[in-house]
Amino acid sequence: MSPQARRYFAIPQAKEANSANVDTAHKPESFLAICAIFKNEAPYLDEWIRFHRAQGVEHFYLYNNFSDDNFDEVLKLHERYVTVTPWPIPFTEWGQLKAYADCLERNRSGYRWIALIDIDEFIFGVAQPLKSELQAYPDVDQILVNCICYGTSGLDQVPQGSTTKYLTQRGPLWWRRNAQCKSVVNPQAVLGVKNPHEMDMDSTKTYVSGDGRTVAARTMRKRGRVTNRIMKLHQRISVWISRQNQLMNILPKSFLLFLDFYGGGFRFRDGVSRIRINHYVIRSAKEYRDKTTRYGTTQFSEKYNAAFFKFHDQNQVHDPVLSDWESGGMYR
Repeated sequence: MSPQARRYFAIPQAKEANSANVDTAHKPESFLAICAIFKNEAPYLDEWIRFHRAQGVEHFYLYNNFSDDNFDEVLKLHERYVTVTPWPIPFTEWGQLKAYADCLERNRSGYRWIALIDIDEFIFGVAQPLKSELQAYPDVDQILVNCICYGTSGLDQVPQGSTTKYLTQRGPLWWRRNAQCKSVVNPQAVLGVKNPHEMDMDSTKTYVSGDGRTVAARTMRKRGRVTNRIMKLHQRISVWISRQNQLMNILPKSFLLFLDFYGGGFRFRDGVSRIRINHYVIRSAKEYRDKTTRYGTTQFSEKYNAAFFKFHDQNQVHDPVLSDWESGGMYR
């Protein structure tokens, strides 16, 4: 479990408690915004923003976490609907969770929906743009959306700004890694931030999955003791395997589909018929090598190594759902 998962950042419930910090640039009738934290993502920001603008996102609240690339030049093209906040708080000090809490607090009364995702994640409506799809949930407070992981599609490199066009192959939906979720929330219903995947709300709030099914609140989701023990044992074995370099070198990628490096209790498999997230977690092989060079000796060393790459480079299913979005091919 990451350090972030063991921390909790409460959000004041009374508007008066936050009156000095509330972002008043948008009227309460604003519908949809995205909050994300980023570091050195300049090559990807333009495509990511343009895609989500096409999905109906009205504003982006981006938290700059120690970037030293030319992100400011890229974002200048989108300055009318992008707010950048310097955020010099390391991930090891729960910087991501604090950024989410800050955004939700400042924009508590400004939006009906705020999506909390990463720059390598593209959230969209399957049958219609996300903004239109969200109109169908007037009484919902949180949507837990599956992150469907894409591999490299066998490519060493893709042209800049073309992630969605060229990376078209992913693992099967039943892969447990695809059970991990990110959330789209009604900010006024959020009590606090405990982890980056699901915001904390009380049990009276309404949750749904990405296919529109009602989901029990986190506090109401219980597993049996035996099931919990089996799942924890499975994860321990999986993590042990991931640290055996020689073993990882000889194991076929398809075998890794049955391992669980993450845990976390995610269960919403195949809930992607209405809203989903494409997660380009490693992008191309060259892009991953470049990140390994930059971050392989930092606190992210477990994320930038050969085992992490092999585990995520699953390409069994051809699914080019976003490859033609710029020409309007998604909803024809």
